[in-house]
Amino acid sequence: MKKYIIITLILVFYPLLFLISQTNPKGFMVTYYGVLSDKPFQEIDVANDGYEYLLLSNLKEGIFKTGRQVSVDEPVRFFYRHKLKKNETLYTFPEKKISALKLDAFGETLWRNFPSEDRIIKWEIDKNITRDIAGYTCYLARGIYFLGKDDRTGRPRQIRITAWFTPELPYPFGPYVYKDLPGLVLAAGTPSYYYVASNVKLLDIAPNVPRPHTRILTSDEYFNKISEITKRKFGFDIMEKYRKFNDSIKRANKTKKPTD
Repeated sequence: MKKYIIITLILVFYPLLFLISQTNPKGFMVTYYGVLSDKPFQEIDVANDGYEYLLLSNLKEGIFKTGRQVSVDEPVRFFYRHKLKKNETLYTFPEKKISALKLDAFGETLWRNFPSEDRIIKWEIDKNITRDIAGYTCYLARGIYFLGKDDRTGRPRQIRITAWFTPELPYPFGPYVYKDLPGLVLAAGTPSYYYVASNVKLLDIAPNVPRPHTRILTSDEYFNKISEITKRKFGFDIMEKYRKFNDSIKRANKTKKPTD
């Protein structure tokens, strides 16, 4: 008799508890996959980059990282700059405007401020255009991602990006650098590479979001640290070699006439 009472209570209260957890979640986990394409958000089930990507959040902070490999034939990834690499983790804390990238620096772990302050995305929202992604109604946002100045022309370098966010989940998170919109970003990217959510799981228990265990470095501090590590481990400053190489490229470019 006692067994049947317990089963009855479970059948009665579990749907109610599930409904409460969905309306007042303590966190969420979103699974994305990366798409290589020259036609953003077209035929998105065809061109998969071979990996899943996970966004985990307790509603106040979140991490974005590479998940499991879903395809044996991995395409060449070197040319797609505006994406997360396999050994990187991106940590975000919107309330404190903190965003940091976990990097492997020749066997040592460093956390670097990312994106830097001069690369903040400026969004324009168009609520006249919608689409359904992972069961949620999403609105279109267009933005410009600034990449610094062109060494040859001195003009700002920038790339146009697109994002789809859902106000149904009013959290300012998203894949990689695509965030700070009035709703969770379920698809976003550049014309050649973008992320698309395949599953959204709301959590009734706040997940543990690992925080940076060392100080977050500015860009200058990060490159100085790279110099220090390579001097200590290999006996030379790799950043100094890079600067000399970059200077030679700049000198060569100055002899060319700008085409734009």
